[in-house]
Amino acid sequence: MENNHRIPFGYFSTTFQFQTHSLKDLAKMSEPVTPEEYERNMKENIYCPSCSVPLLKIPTEDSITTSGMSAYFRHKQGYKEDVPCDLRTNTPAGKRYTNEESVRQAIEDGSLAIIGAWAESPPDLDHKSKEAQFHNAQIEDQEGEEVDIPIGRHDGQTFKVPSLVSSVYSLCSNFTENLTKYFFFPKSQFPVLLRDVLVDAEKADEDYFNRELLYYGKIKKFSRLNSRNVIRLENENFDEFNIFTYPDHDERRHIDHRSIGKILFAHGALKEHGDEPRIMVELWGQYSLLPEKYEKIVYELKK
Repeated sequence: MENNHRIPFGYFSTTFQFQTHSLKDLAKMSEPVTPEEYERNMKENIYCPSCSVPLLKIPTEDSITTSGMSAYFRHKQGYKEDVPCDLRTNTPAGKRYTNEESVRQAIEDGSLAIIGAWAESPPDLDHKSKEAQFHNAQIEDQEGEEVDIPIGRHDGQTFKVPSLVSSVYSLCSNFTENLTKYFFFPKSQFPVLLRDVLVDAEKADEDYFNRELLYYGKIKKFSRLNSRNVIRLENENFDEFNIFTYPDHDERRHIDHRSIGKILFAHGALKEHGDEPRIMVELWGQYSLLPEKYEKIVYELKK
């Protein structure tokens, strides 16, 4: 049985043909569509972003199921055995590759990225950026040191592969494609599907204390302190959920009081601080705004 809402969006295309075109072709030939955006004329033309198997909307016509759940996508039956998909079921956390060759192949074909560290400082200015809130910020992926990657589930073997010094901005700037991609995050023990490492800041509670994860949430308040800024995210369990950032980084990212209502992503450890848990952002690469065009995908993840 599939976990409802595990597939946050599907790719709609009238030209893509399953088992004729490749998965890499799908994103180029399609546009992302959430269950709420689904229209009747899209039937038979919605595909899974992770495996490209055709998707069905449940229920077909209504936006609410008979049990009161919001509509969702599920895979069309008949492909489960032949086409495995990490969005089909709740798979175990993380992924183990069988050998060194399989890891290097995954890196080469773009299904896996190794992030050895977050960028410490902003990159050179990029005046060609088209996104207003991302002006003067470019994708910071660059070559980093080699890191040890584990292979196998029980033998403890590892080997070294090249990594990237990167930024959460890189994850946000192409969010739909990255969502179904595996990433080896700094200090992690195994590669994890981005879909599975995301934590809704609104739902976070004491169980998340001291865990380094990728939190996301709507900005509720922005405050300036002497040496730090405080970005407060919406949360239903604490009085406050704060992200402490550096003013010069926020200025470069165009984050200020006008950013209230936008979606922020931050990777770090949630620390207990009374009724006001917080993440202390120390590196430029640890956080980023999400481009507005992807916000609909985030709201689907929240369901």
